[in-house]
Amino acid sequence: MRRVDHTPEDGRIVALWAAGGGLFWAGVAVLTGGAHDRVSAAMAAMMAGGAVGGIFFAERYLTPSGDRRTALSRIQVDGVGALAALSGVPGNHSFLRWTF
Repeated sequence: MRRVDHTPEDGRIVALWAAGGGLFWAGVAVLTGGAHDRVSAAMAAMMAGGAVGGIFFAERYLTPSGDRRTALSRIQVDGVGALAALSGVPGNHSFLRWTF
């Protein structure tokens, strides 16, 4: 199973975290006065941001700890491409690869 595949239970967890994050920030918008109408632009933006944050934390929670990769571990340097670019060989040379 690839690390981005989810079981139905994982999908429900992600949906619950998204709903929880959205509702939390909707409450913050109401309490701070950011929502003068029933649904204002500020409240909608805060709800969307909270939902995205909830999804981010749910994915972080569901990812096995051995599968997490830091930003620096995802950068690979290709010495041959860098040497070709520095020596002036004509053509396109990639000397960095960033996977995510």
